[in-house]
Amino acid sequence: RPGDVRTDGDFTVAVPHGPHALAEADTVIVLSSYEDYVQDTPELTPPLTEAFALIRPGTRVASICTGAFVL
Repeated sequence: RPGDVRTDGDFTVAVPHGPHALAEADTVIVLSSYEDYVQDTPELTPPLTEAFALIRPGTRVASICTGAFVL
């Protein structure tokens, strides 16, 4: 969802668009996270599943660091 995201580095990143912007993206980059997302199953969470469903076929998708585990 759009809004400001506070980082561990004590600065804020403005997020101007929500997941709907993925439908228009030419490239999608899945970022890393310090959060410990432990799951009992290999399936994505519902919000991630919904977001990835918006990505058009042929869109370049890349990851940074632990974002690779989502892919």
